[in-house]
Amino acid sequence: MISSKHRVLYQILKVNEGYISGQEIAEKLGISRTAVNKAVTAIKAEGYRIDAVNRMGYRIRENPNRINFGELLNYLDEERIDKIAIYDKLLSTNVTLHELAEKGAENGQVVIASSQTAGRGREGGTFDSPDNKSIYMSYLIVPNGKIDIKKVTPKAADAVRDCLNEMLEAKKISIEYPGSLYLGKKKICGILTEVLLEAESNYIRYLMVGIGVRPVEDIKRAEFTARLIKKLDNEL
Repeated sequence: MISSKHRVLYQILKVNEGYISGQEIAEKLGISRTAVNKAVTAIKAEGYRIDAVNRMGYRIRENPNRINFGELLNYLDEERIDKIAIYDKLLSTNVTLHELAEKGAENGQVVIASSQTAGRGREGGTFDSPDNKSIYMSYLIVPNGKIDIKKVTPKAADAVRDCLNEMLEAKKISIEYPGSLYLGKKKICGILTEVLLEAESNYIRYLMVGIGVRPVEDIKRAEFTARLIKKLDNEL
């Protein structure tokens, strides 16, 4: 569920020039001015620099390039956002997605974290997961028919490459299949797909596609994440 804080953030983010008043925000969201003021204080605590000018209102002066629901509302509708869970810190996005899948999460459920303390790499390795600058997410696939497991990771890699190239406005990203992406010689993305089978029948219950993207130039992390989710929705 999207909090009032992030709904207020979205209203402020929508203003490209000038200010938006607290009264206008309150009326649009159906909340009190006091609630708006509390939300702005909470938004500032997340690293946003907000100018507040008497009789004019609020505007974003400095954006910390975070991924949250307020940012994602610029790119995704609320129905899609309902299947996204965002955390500050996790052991692993795949671990948390597995827990949600076992509780009945639907196809397309996404888990996002600002950092991981036990990120998983391919072949049992670890994936270094520092705070706040990288993008860590896992995408749930619940097959409704036959699925070619071998194609899932390469398709996810293609999606990441295409999104990065679109935002970099140049074809700079290369892929070492099945799931490693490079900017020049620097590895900037790793993809790990895990499959859960029914024990007796080997029926595929679901797949979890874990994606870790390290910082790439000055891309907007929320915009990239939203683009990638849309592309995965279409491709996987």
